Amino acid sequence: MDEKKKDFYTYVDNMHKKNEEIHGILDAKKKIKKEENKKIEESERMIKNNDVYIETIDDIHKNNKLSYLNLKKERFIQKSKLMNLNSMISELPIVMQGEEKKYYEFKQKSQQKINELLETLEPPLYPENIDDLWNKIKECQKHTEQLNNSITEMHNELNIVNKEYVNTKDKFRNLVELEKNKNKKLKKISATLQV
Repeated sequence: MDEKKKDFYTYVDNMHKKNEEIHGILDAKKKIKKEENKKIEESERMIKNNDVYIETIDDIHKNNKLSYLNLKKERFIQKSKLMNLNSMISELPIVMQGEEKKYYEFKQKSQQKINELLETLEPPLYPENIDDLWNKIKECQKHTEQLNNSITEMHNELNIVNKEYVNTKDKFRNLVELEKNKNKKLKKISATLQV
């Protein structure tokens, strides 16, 4: 009888040790889960910030597109005005009652000024700057997209780890339930042995 009790108590001690090990594992899993949740929250915050950044870049794109279109429209208006002035000058009569020389000089100077203004409206002056800006924005967009992809990959990895944790937790819960059932059986055996 003493030998059986000794075996029984040894068995109970072993079960308690296993139970403590299980609780230690659970605590470690909880710590890991907390760290993973922090990483997920940080990742989500980064994704949110990145989305705001992308929206800002999109707004810049829209504004630049509008300014470029306005610039093109303004260039067209100015060119039209200058061409109208040019045609108006050429349509004026050649002789203006004794003021031929004065009029001729005015006509020459006006046409020269119109030509200079038309040259300043030529594309190299404006689109070059806008193209540079667009290139910078495209470069920025490319880097933002790469960052966004990296953050999304990280987020997906954390979700996989989270799913694995949930599965492990379920398995562990089943193991704890099994241990509880064993403990109940041990108590019954102990009660039987004491009788």
